[in-house]
Amino acid sequence: MTHLFLQLRLIVFFPALLMLAATNLITGGVHGAESKPGWQQQWEKTLETAKKEGQVAVYISGYEEILPEFQKEYPEIKVMPTTGRGSQIGQRLLAERRAEKYLADVVNAGGVTTYQQLFPAKVFDPIKPALLLPEINDTSKWYQGKHHYSDPENLYIFDYVATATYGSISYNTKLVHPKDFKSYWDLLAPKWKGKSFHATFALPAPGRATRGCFTTCPMSVRRTSKNFMARWT
Repeated sequence: MTHLFLQLRLIVFFPALLMLAATNLITGGVHGAESKPGWQQQWEKTLETAKKEGQVAVYISGYEEILPEFQKEYPEIKVMPTTGRGSQIGQRLLAERRAEKYLADVVNAGGVTTYQQLFPAKVFDPIKPALLLPEINDTSKWYQGKHHYSDPENLYIFDYVATATYGSISYNTKLVHPKDFKSYWDLLAPKWKGKSFHATFALPAPGRATRGCFTTCPMSVRRTSKNFMARWT
C-alpha cells in the first residue's frame, strides 16, 4: 500500500504514520488487554509487526532531515529513503506502478506532484484508516476543527501544514527602491519592462504549487491571475 502525506513536517506526527506504512496497515483483529482502548491495542500490534518487518520505504521530497529522528526513536525499523524533487519522485513512482512494482510505503511531496501527477493515476490507498492516535484524530486540535485534504474525496492527500502565502519576489537593492511598489500591479509599470523575469511554471521546482491558484481559486481570482500573467509575459 502507498499512502500520501503532503509536505510532511511534524516530526511527532511522522513516526506514527510510518509505523502504519511499515506494516501495510494491520487492520485485522487486535488481541490485548480488554482494558486498553481499541486504538491503543491496534497501535501496539502495528508497532510490534513493524519491528518484525524491519523496514519502511519512504519516498520524500524536501524534508529528508526528519528521517534520522524517526530512526533514532525506532532503531528496529530501517528507513529506506528515496529522495529527489517532487517531479522526480512522481515519475519514479509511476514507472514502478507501470511495471507492477509496489515498493513505496509512504510518499511525501508537494501539491503539484501529489494532486496533479499522482492522484489522477490512482496510485494511493486511502490514508484515513492509517490515522490511529488520538492526538491525530482529535479534529479540535486542527485548523478549522477538521482534517484537510487536497483530493475531493477527502481520503488520499492529507494536508497537515499550510502557509498564508507561498513564493517570493526578490529585487536588486542598488537599482530598486521598495517604495516603488504598493501592489503587485506596479510590477507591470513600463519602466520595469525588460528588467524583470519570472520562473516558468512549466519547469519542475519548489513553489510551482502556486500555479494551482489558476485552477482552484475562485473565478474572480483566476481571472485576475491570468490577466496579470498575460500582461507580464
